[in-house]
Amino acid sequence: VKYVHPLILRLYVHADPTNLQIINYPLTIGVPVVVLPKFIDTLFFSTIQKHKITYAFLVPPIILHLANNPLAQKFDLSSLRNIMSGAAPLGAGLTKKVK
Repeated sequence: VKYVHPLILRLYVHADPTNLQIINYPLTIGVPVVVLPKFIDTLFFSTIQKHKITYAFLVPPIILHLANNPLAQKFDLSSLRNIMSGAAPLGAGLTKKVK
């Protein structure tokens, strides 16, 4: 069985039922989950590299930051296949830049 290793990046600043859904569902089907308590560039990139993360759940401001961050080039992020986004729309230009 080949597992998908999602990276769950959620800032727990308020109660949000989707936090539990995003974290609990993969666990119920045996998929490992890595949770970061807050966004720190080096921690985020090194976690993807170390755990070979394939899925990330991010908000648009963090995606924008990542797309324009030269630090990303210093880490092996090739395992990352999908980024799920919510809370606001992403423009086509940003989506292409992140790919």
